[in-house]
Amino acid sequence: VGRIIEPFLLRAVDTALVTGGPTQDYYQERYGLKTTVLLHSVDLNKYTGFQQPARQEKKVTDILFTGSVTLAQRGAILDMVRVVNEFPELDARLIVVSIESPHSLEEMGIAGPRVVCRQADREYIRVLQRSSDIHFLPLAFECHGMNHRIIVRTASPSKLPEYLAAGRPILVYAPPDSYYARYAREEGFGLV
Repeated sequence: VGRIIEPFLLRAVDTALVTGGPTQDYYQERYGLKTTVLLHSVDLNKYTGFQQPARQEKKVTDILFTGSVTLAQRGAILDMVRVVNEFPELDARLIVVSIESPHSLEEMGIAGPRVVCRQADREYIRVLQRSSDIHFLPLAFECHGMNHRIIVRTASPSKLPEYLAAGRPILVYAPPDSYYARYAREEGFGLV
């Protein structure tokens, strides 16, 4: 329905508000549409002044994903589930904090002995973001349909500025042509 209605709606607007450069490029190329990028914001005061606890000898590395699990991310998250569950010698666990219930995540296959699923409020999510070992920024490698490819190529999620503000290492697991992967390589903020 969106593919049918979108061209008519967009011809009726003067300027579209978008979340990033790749989305801006997409609408410019596809429709010749004037766009304005609304940058993501994060309240840095919520992340400053946090004292990282003294590093203790810890056997498990916590890999944290926060946010909704969408089709554009699910495949990559399931890949990480397989890695942490099938290679216990890595001493890593995946922590998924989402709006979806732990039961719903389990039904998606996000489960296992080295996977922790939680629901949490924004304040607790910030605590987890500031104290995790690694932040996980995933996008699916296999997409079905043109719209999913466009989403993966242009996605600019609000979790990225939160991850950056938390000051923890970021692991980007995404297709090479995705905004995540290109931006991380250009700016050097994470391991792709």
